[in-house]
Amino acid sequence: AQVHHTVLGAHQLLLVPCHFRHQPKGVLVAALDDAGAVAEAASTLLDIASQLGIAIAQAEVQERLEELSSVDELTGLLNRRGFHDTVGKRIAQHKRTNRFGALLYIDMDYFKAVNDTHGHQVGDTALVTLAGILSNNEGRESDISGRLGGDEFAIWLEETGPEGALHKAEELLATTAIALKRFSGDAAHPLSISIGITLADPNIDDDLDSLINRADSALYRAKREGRGIAVLAER
Repeated sequence: AQVHHTVLGAHQLLLVPCHFRHQPKGVLVAALDDAGAVAEAASTLLDIASQLGIAIAQAEVQERLEELSSVDELTGLLNRRGFHDTVGKRIAQHKRTNRFGALLYIDMDYFKAVNDTHGHQVGDTALVTLAGILSNNEGRESDISGRLGGDEFAIWLEETGPEGALHKAEELLATTAIALKRFSGDAAHPLSISIGITLADPNIDDDLDSLINRADSALYRAKREGRGIAVLAER
């Protein structure tokens, strides 16, 4: 690395690129009032820039590891941990700002028949297909999708009331009825989704676990009432 020396007004500016394994990581800048101290400062800055390049590279690796630990490897959606962490923060924020939200808890119908009939590779393709549908937010970047495990998924809808949540659920049901049908194990067990919906009220002390429990109860009702439908949880 080289020290670049320039003058800006009454200041001596020293700029040193920070690298790690020949990859640029940033620039270290120092301003001096004493022109006579430039040579000594340049030597010190070279040592600091070398250590800083290593530190930045380590921070990038750590950030990447944390990101990977929050993402489902198969679908690219948030995994259970990532979804809980991200949505938990959103719910806390909603309480402070008095905003509503909705949670859609989604489970695939007759998914076991897909694996039993066509094999796990086709089952994985069905999961990825559903993940693509759930992550299509149509411009609503604030919505959050996650795979909670197996064939269980969830979506957090930002600033959404009951009408908006039901509308989103009906859209998902219509889209998946077409997109997932080709993966079905047989005609008697068509692959579809059932959805349980619950609303996050900022005036009630809800956390994500309580929302999921209510949505899960609504999902059970949807399964019991014939599958392929959405049910709004009651308080």
